[in-house]
Amino acid sequence: SGHIRFNVEGIAFEENTTSGPTYVGTGGIAGLVMDGFKANGCSNASVIDFDAENTSSNGFPFAMGGIVGRVAAGDAEITGCSNKANLKNSFRTNTKWNNGDNLGINYLGGIIGQYRTYKGEETGKLSMTSCSNEGTLESSRGAAGGIIGFANNVEMTSCTNSGSMASGS
Repeated sequence: SGHIRFNVEGIAFEENTTSGPTYVGTGGIAGLVMDGFKANGCSNASVIDFDAENTSSNGFPFAMGGIVGRVAAGDAEITGCSNKANLKNSFRTNTKWNNGDNLGINYLGGIIGQYRTYKGEETGKLSMTSCSNEGTLESSRGAAGGIIGFANNVEMTSCTNSGSMASGS
């Protein structure tokens, strides 16, 4: 099993707007975390608007989540976290979904945009318990979900989404 290198507890963001391109990941608490992540009792009510309708990339993925944008490798544990903010990802990547490893598209999730273990590191696991999303999620292209945009090796318990989903133009 993996390990945890980034641990946050009880952090809350309210009534701000985060915007602008980062081209890797954006989240209410963390954008990109390498090698493990743990969040307990964190919340986000800060709007995240990646307004990049005229921006595109050939193969560079982007992940956005109410708590964390992307966790790359290692174990991740997210417990009792919530997102109440609206999240909008209008970034466009020109990479097709079925490019062999699905790495080059956009991911949007109410709690986490993308969790992925990579070849040779398949032992990592995402565990989510009692998380909720109430925000509206809008994605122009890619994989989107009320709780998770994309993940492999997930165990989820008592998580809810009451937010709406919208497709951008």
